[in-house]
Amino acid sequence: MAFKLIEKQRKYDGKDPTQGKIYRFFDWVWKLFIINALSLICSLGIITFIPSVVAGFRTIKDCYEEDETHYIKKYFQNFLFCFKDTVLIGLLVLILYGVLFYAYVFYSEVIREMEEAGNLESYINLYSILLSLIILFFLILTIVVIQIPVAVTYFHLRFFDKIKFAFYMTFKHFGITLCLFLILSISGMLMLFWPPYIFLFSFSIPLYIIYLLTRKPYWAVANMMEYEEEEDEYDLQNKSQVREDYEDNKISIQDAEKQLEEINKKITGGNLDD
Repeated sequence: MAFKLIEKQRKYDGKDPTQGKIYRFFDWVWKLFIINALSLICSLGIITFIPSVVAGFRTIKDCYEEDETHYIKKYFQNFLFCFKDTVLIGLLVLILYGVLFYAYVFYSEVIREMEEAGNLESYINLYSILLSLIILFFLILTIVVIQIPVAVTYFHLRFFDKIKFAFYMTFKHFGITLCLFLILSISGMLMLFWPPYIFLFSFSIPLYIIYLLTRKPYWAVANMMEYEEEEDEYDLQNKSQVREDYEDNKISIQDAEKQLEEINKKITGGNLDD
């Protein structure tokens, strides 16, 4: 009876329900919720903020490209894999934000005291310019930090090379960078005005959108670098082959010279005997 019901259902549907758009939509909603919860928990160590974000980004990439089903296990694998490479970056970013925040508070207080004391306006303008530069550096640091999870995920580079490459991609694709900053700003506003968003999708949805927007340019760079590596490997193989042929020919020429010398000796010796 059960077998007949299954057969009737297959004839009626004719499709796998897990491949439907509605199912996949809610499947992604659940995945993003779990990834967000894991990223939120792992970021509580402060210096583990960047590793948790990178792990979340890598897990979203794995789910999108490889249809990863064990995403909880995959998240912790990604977290452990990228921890050593990113915890120092997280510490450096934390120090830079701390310095900029301290400088902002310091110069704001200086300007306020000068205004109250009625000091020269030129000094106030000078400190105002310094304050504007601090805000500018804060914005630049933020848009570069957005690129770090992507750069770390796609390329295995040295510590400072990761940061330099993040700078390169930030200003190479500045239009995409502005979109990413806008997404991050909207996410921050949602966290302020709707606190439950923090526990639902504050990490995962921005990371998912960042992945979709950066996928094409990063794949293009990755393919180009892979092509260059293949070319370099091909050149090395050709050089080694040329070197081997040269050595073989050199040995052959030396053997031929020795044989000619022996023949000349025999001819010379025969002539002397005559």
